[in-house]
Amino acid sequence: MAAPPLRTEISDTYPNPTNAVARTGFGKFFDYVTGLLGSTGDAQEARVALGFPAITTADAGSVVAVSDDGGSFRLLSHGMPSAWINSDFGINQRGLTTLADGDYGPDRTYALTQSGNVSYTTLTAPTDGIPFAARFTQPDATAKRFGFAQIQEARNTYAYRGSDFALNPKVRCSSATTMRVALLAHTGTADTLSKDVVNDWTSAVYEAGAFFKTGLVVLDTKSVMCAANTWTDVPTWANVNSSANNLIMFCWTEGTAAQNFTLDTSTIRAGRGRDIGLWLPPDPAQEEVRARRFFFRRKWFSRTYQPAGEILLPCELTVAMRKLPAPTVISTSGSVGPTAINVYALDASNVSVGITTAGAESFSYAELDFSLDAEIGT
Repeated sequence: MAAPPLRTEISDTYPNPTNAVARTGFGKFFDYVTGLLGSTGDAQEARVALGFPAITTADAGSVVAVSDDGGSFRLLSHGMPSAWINSDFGINQRGLTTLADGDYGPDRTYALTQSGNVSYTTLTAPTDGIPFAARFTQPDATAKRFGFAQIQEARNTYAYRGSDFALNPKVRCSSATTMRVALLAHTGTADTLSKDVVNDWTSAVYEAGAFFKTGLVVLDTKSVMCAANTWTDVPTWANVNSSANNLIMFCWTEGTAAQNFTLDTSTIRAGRGRDIGLWLPPDPAQEEVRARRFFFRRKWFSRTYQPAGEILLPCELTVAMRKLPAPTVISTSGSVGPTAINVYALDASNVSVGITTAGAESFSYAELDFSLDAEIGT
């Protein structure tokens, strides 16, 4: 860094300094200031010149000295819980391995495909700093586009009206490809919308009525060229319109993907502002609660002595669901005695299990695997 000028080179008692001395002094002053703060007026350049870490859109935070003389610095992240629920894809209650267009797979995230299905699996610790990841695989011989999305509940979307909202998925592709991300707003009836937001996968016009379905508000869309097998951020942000009832966050392959192409994603950052802090690992217990508000899978056991017919046994949920859920009996394997086992949703917090037996009074053992679905979208 250039040294500052002497004070007498730019300020002294008249008639000093002379014009020549002053010109030299102001030149030194300019070199000193630009060496200290950069020459463009750009805040990032000034931070680098001062020895601070450059703060990117992924690292909104503050810089503090960590030595007594101020000679070293550390970036303190102001990260926040992601608005994308299950942002590292560590929760996968459904356990599905094949997803059709619009199918929910890992909790709160669903697949969108140009045609056919995609295969799904959860990766564990795929690289340093990423605890879990979703892997979508294109299984078909014919190349196609596909991606993944999440719909934000209306009660949360209302809080972002009139504010900037940012989305930053981290993705890894098995071969070099362009990934695209979009923020969309649904302005119709709250929490009542189609999951399939794509009108024409082949369109390069990323507007409602072209690539996207009519009726959606396209807040913003961006694309990033991703190198093969390299974790890459695909960020975008937009100001949320005042009539938004739901936000749809969507990421997909801009071009067609060949057979066996894999798309991995994890540590998705989403939330208020244009710059999102570093991704913070969610508390597992809290993230389970967030996920179970929309989908809950449970195993239930009971041994009863009952007369012929159906008896109802209460089953209280650990978290109130978003709405009255739709129950599905997945399996009754292992049960002995019952002729039928059913699940009835009473409200968002309680269900009853109906156990039916025939004949005389007897003991029965019911073993039940069931799910409750209160997800958004049709």
